[in-house]
Formats: sequence, structure tokens, C-alpha cells
Amino acid sequence: FKGWNGEAPTHYQLQALTEAMLLGADRAILAVLVTSAYGAEYHEYEIARHPAAEAKILEAVPAFWAQIEAGEQPKAEYGSDAALLGHLYAPDDALPPLDLTADNYAGALLEERDRLSIEKHQIEDRLDEIKGELLEKLAGHTMATLPGWKITNKVQHRKETVIKATSFPVLRITRTAEKELAA
Repeated sequence: FKGWNGEAPTHYQLQALTEAMLLGADRAILAVLVTSAYGAEYHEYEIARHPAAEAKILEAVPAFWAQIEAGEQPKAEYGSDAALLGHLYAPDDALPPLDLTADNYAGALLEERDRLSIEKHQIEDRLDEIKGELLEKLAGHTMATLPGWKITNKVQHRKETVIKATSFPVLRITRTAEKELAA
């Protein structure tokens, strides 16, 4: 919700718009309840009907259902569909190891993932450094202000909870050979 900047993301707007269109409503209301340890905030966004967007939706629907009837799976949107893909392709111990040697793109994905993982750790390390420096500046104070910013550092109390036993797949990626260095 923090990244909404006063406007609902497009995919939420399209979902609400589609529901309004299907119901024959003049508009849709997107209701958002934002909860935190400190309370809850309710926000409403009015989503007006949009004839051009509705025409695109109506145009895409027959092609989607034709694809389904033909047994073709819609192309995944890997970022938003990752959890769904995890359910569709749950680990099966009965399947033999898969050789992806001929899949040139899989190697590129792993290289990109490796690079991004290193960058992520560098960013996380820098964020930790910034946090440490700010904590030193606060010197025990629970709040500080400066133009455009407010910093708080308060003790948060959390009730004890018991986590139920669970099982879930874990994707692990291990580099088995050192990268060849370019000459």
C-alpha cells in the first residue's frame, strides 16, 4: 500500500473495472483496509467505468477461452505467478533429475540470479550500515525530526505465538563449478 501514492495499481483498477462491467454498475469502489501493529486505516478508491479498457478486456476474453479449450496454458507472468507455479509444479520425488544442458536460457537466468543476489546482499549491507549510523545519531532518543523526515525508534512488544508444523517446497540453487574467467 505504501507504493500506491494515492492511486490504486492498474491491475487492481482493472479487476474492479471488470467486476463493475460484469455487474452493469456505473462504477466500482475498491476498499482497502491497511492494518499494522498500531491500528488500521480504511481507504476507498472510486473506479470509474472506462469504455476503451472494457473494449480491450472484451476483445481478449474469447481468445483466452479459445486457448483454454485448445488445452494451451496461458503464458505465466513469472513475478506475480511464482506462488501459483509452485503449486502447479510441486516437487515430485518420483521424477528423475532433469538435464537442462540444452536450455541456454536457464543458464542465463542462473547467472542473472547470481548477480542480483550479490547486489541484493550489498544493498542489504548498506541498509544495515545506514540503520547503524542513524541509531548512533539517535543515541537512545525514541524520535527525531528533520525537514521532510521523522525517525522513530521504539520498543515493539509482540505476543508469544506457536507456529504449527508445516511442509513446503524450498528451491535451492548451488553453483557446482567456478565461472570460467574470460581471457
